[in-house]
Amino acid sequence: MPRGRADTVSLRGLRIATYADDGLHATTTATGDAVRAAADALARAGTLVQWTRPDISEARSITERYWRIDESSGADVLRLFEDWDRFRSRMLAFMANHDAIVCPVSADTAPPLGQGGVEIFDYTLPYSLTGWPCVVVPAATCPQRLPIGVQVVAKAWCEHTALAVAARIETALGTLSARLFHCILERGEVPGIYPLFAVTMCAPIGIMISPEATTNSASACSDSARELPSHCR
Repeated sequence: MPRGRADTVSLRGLRIATYADDGLHATTTATGDAVRAAADALARAGTLVQWTRPDISEARSITERYWRIDESSGADVLRLFEDWDRFRSRMLAFMANHDAIVCPVSADTAPPLGQGGVEIFDYTLPYSLTGWPCVVVPAATCPQRLPIGVQVVAKAWCEHTALAVAARIETALGTLSARLFHCILERGEVPGIYPLFAVTMCAPIGIMISPEATTNSASACSDSARELPSHCR
């Protein structure tokens, strides 16, 4: 199926479900504030924001059972896929009343390189199980000056909706310039004056670069660094 065009999506009247905490894994204050700021930006753009969340309580269990599928009996595999199907059905029923979901991508900011366990996936696992399109976009920085991303989830085959919603959040709240992302993605470098222990593309394990990686890149990416907002320098 061809992907729709994000620039044809009208935000006015779009139904947005949002939550700053999934009820299972408490988020930091800064993460919750980032989601609320994103929701406010979307409301100003004319979307219909509703603070609600789907039942995702089984997402971790289903995922961990899937990770162990090679060790499972045939009966266990059958129960796994039955539970997975029921989970997807509940999520579809929830999404029948919404066009997109805006929520945290992680309970906290990115951990230092080499640290952090599987719990950093807790906010993304439910939508991996559904197979729905997701976009993660920067919305704020924490007191330690690490980027905080929010996750935009749309219905199946509605990548254009997710991209349109994410673009509005990025326009209103984006804290990293496109030039900085260019340095990270194209050159594997971060501006030397950007004092982050671990730099990520908002997602908790997107792109991580140690402090040593920043020491030799100031000249190559100096233009990008100058374009960063003052609170990100």
